[in-house]
Amino acid sequence: MFGTRRLAPFFCLLFILLAACGRNESAERQAFIGFLEAGPLAGSACLLRPLADAEREALGDYARQYDLMLSFQTRMTELVNADLKELDRVANLSSLAKIIGERGRIYTAARTVGELRRDLADELARAEAGLRVLRQPEDLAAVYARAFEKAVRRPGLAAVDAFTAMEALFAAEADLAGFLELNKDGLSIVGSRVDVTHEDLREPLREKTKIMAEQSAALMEAFAGMRRAFGR
Repeated sequence: MFGTRRLAPFFCLLFILLAACGRNESAERQAFIGFLEAGPLAGSACLLRPLADAEREALGDYARQYDLMLSFQTRMTELVNADLKELDRVANLSSLAKIIGERGRIYTAARTVGELRRDLADELARAEAGLRVLRQPEDLAAVYARAFEKAVRRPGLAAVDAFTAMEALFAAEADLAGFLELNKDGLSIVGSRVDVTHEDLREPLREKTKIMAEQSAALMEAFAGMRRAFGR
């Protein structure tokens, strides 16, 4: 947590002193710049935390500009963690027989992840709109832009990409499940093994299985990109 970094005690003292001195825009702005540089912009990770009462008092109106980033991160975390176990389970179906048996769950997961992607994209658009209407002095604008990029835009876009890749994988799984169901008379299913008994099904099955494998690899790459964006 960035509040434990070396400069944090200095800024905590500064916040208390500023709060005791009444409103001073220049002092509040310098405190906010220092807070961003010692917190969100320090280190590789950027997990924002709620402001303490003394910090909020010392930052004055600039506290709301921090809240813009914090609110997005809070909502993004909720969306990324929503239905996580179920989505992970559907994303890792390990055999054609399981895909046939879990067809209903695949369709449900595809709808769910599509809704999550759209919700997150909307949240990111709202945060970007909030950034555009901010009126900031030049010294703060440069620092805030870097903090916004690190705390909001970069992880937000990476998470949207991950949802998009997951949605594509589920679409490939659903397409394969539908194909298997439609052509089950030409297949022999024993346990987790699926054999083709009608030769004309072999090539389209191979192609659909290949597409699903490619989408699975794309999802793994999107997850890796999200971890990098989150500084992990």
